[in-house]
Amino acid sequence: MRYSSHVKPISYLKANAAEVLTHIAEQREPLIITQNGEAKAVLQDVVSFEETRRPWPCSRSWPLVTRTWRPGGLSL
Repeated sequence: MRYSSHVKPISYLKANAAEVLTHIAEQREPLIITQNGEAKAVLQDVVSFEETRRPWPCSRSWPLVTRTWRPGGLSL
């Protein structure tokens, strides 16, 4: 996905909020919001946000690995 086509100034968001929300919900593509020419925020639909917040299957075992691994080998 090219993010350059998904960049809008905050003034556009203020003037077209309902349309923007409908578009991002239907297309499931994030929108980068700029202020004074700088990227300041990313607006995305709730479903995509929830998917990015879901833990990875391997993330549950990661604390076990970090607790048992020590320089020089495994700590059993």
